[in-house]
Amino acid sequence: MLVFTASGFSYAQTPAEFNKNLSARADSFFRLGAIWGNKLEDITNGSKRYDELKPYRLKAIEYLDAQVSELGTLRDVKDSKALRMALIDFLKFEKGLINSAFMQIEKLAPYSTSKEVEDAFAHLEQESQKEEPYLMKLTQAQDTYAKNNGFKVEHEEGKKMD
Repeated sequence: MLVFTASGFSYAQTPAEFNKNLSARADSFFRLGAIWGNKLEDITNGSKRYDELKPYRLKAIEYLDAQVSELGTLRDVKDSKALRMALIDFLKFEKGLINSAFMQIEKLAPYSTSKEVEDAFAHLEQESQKEEPYLMKLTQAQDTYAKNNGFKVEHEEGKKMD
């Protein structure tokens, strides 16, 4: 068991708690992505000022960088390395996606042609399709970790970590 000291108290982390810790990190990222997506929808249906997405993208990048850094130094609990590395790989993929496809949309302007808008959205869709193998690897690593450590995880539709 790994022991953490935070805010003046110590606690031992079981494999199930470690899994929950990693899942919370992924869930936080998914929430940031949902916020970006909701803002994108608002802009698309309104002002067409896609540059207003920049603060949301930067917040996501900042979060991803912090998580990858923390996860890189996080001590494993009961053979959790494969799970931890799968999450790192997923987060790094997401950063690449954000830095390419999200930024392309951000560069659109209210006067962009419908073809430019369509192309940017098609690029986002195309790049997003590459996410599935990372999610599958993450889910498989989580399932294996849970099985090897005697706990169960349930995956909701569209949500891989739990």
